Amino acid sequence: MKIVIAIPHQLTWFWTQTCIAALKRRLVPYRDRFDFEIVVVDNGWDHSPSIRGITDTRLGEGVRVLNADSKIIYTHSTALNQAFRETWPMDYFIALDSDCILMRDTWLDELL
Repeated sequence: MKIVIAIPHQLTWFWTQTCIAALKRRLVPYRDRFDFEIVVVDNGWDHSPSIRGITDTRLGEGVRVLNADSKIIYTHSTALNQAFRETWPMDYFIALDSDCILMRDTWLDELL
């Protein structure tokens, strides 16, 4: 079963790094049951270097980074639409904000 976890990113180093680090820790109990794809859509790719907090660090291992395809409107919704289009098909699509920090190992069971 494939689960895509999409995170829109813009102009933050700390929050996206913290979100990805917590997410990776909280996926460990589920690795044997699900196939995960973590996708970060960089809404600031043409004017902010902050995505390097993922791409230039070990946090970027196993994370697919997409540059936003919309140069006019940088919104979460356009980033999530792009992530959905570029990762289809999947069984579940989970959207997280970059300031979301998963706190419990049981988060996915509760969500599903």
